[in-house]
Order: sequence, then structure tokens, then C-alpha cells
Amino acid sequence: MPVFRDLEEMIRLLSKRIEEEIRQAEEEINSEFRRLFPEYERPLYSIIDHGRWYEIVVDLPLSDPNTLKVSIINNTLYVSAESTQGRTYYVKLSLPTEVDPKSMTVNRVKNFVRIKIEKIIRET
Repeated sequence: MPVFRDLEEMIRLLSKRIEEEIRQAEEEINSEFRRLFPEYERPLYSIIDHGRWYEIVVDLPLSDPNTLKVSIINNTLYVSAESTQGRTYYVKLSLPTEVDPKSMTVNRVKNFVRIKIEKIIRET
């Protein structure tokens, strides 16, 4: 029916507009953050999918272990640390599937932080 096709097209266009507005807002926030915190650096990281859990490895060279902060809020992982040279490392990762924040374990080996998080698997 033409009415439903028009409605589907309207919903598609609205979704596309909202996604673009969110992308622009995120760019503005990141730009402002870089302006306010010029010493901020985004560390290298890897996300490894092990089936029932994720392993995230973050490279934090010369970071002070006492400043390491790792948290999960709304399926987004936040990692930050201060380096011994005055830099701030910060990374925000949206995880591809829902995870259990209570299952998170964090281990530090030299300059690397290894984070393990179990997925929430829903039976259908």
C-alpha cells in the first residue's frame, strides 16, 4: 500500500537525519575535548571476540598504574590513565553486543591493560 511505503520512507529519512545529528554532536564534543585537554591521547587498542566474552587490550605506554580507570556504562567501555610525562590517555569504546559489567576483570602487564568482559547471551 502506498501509505505504508510513504510512512516507511519518512521513518527512514528521520532515522538518517537523527544519526547525522548524533554524529555531528559527537564530533563537536570530541573537538571541544581536544581543545580543553590538548595533552589528551587516544591509545591503541584491540577488541578480540572469544565467542562468549570479549578481550580488550589497551596500550598505555609510560602510564602510572595508580591513575588507571576502567568502567562500563550503557555497554560503552571507558579507559583512562595519566602518563608519567603529563599526558592523559583516554578511549571510549562502544561494544558490539551487550555485556555484563559485573563480569569485568582488568589485568595490567607492563604497558598493556587486558580487560575481559562476558557477553550477555539471550536464549531465543
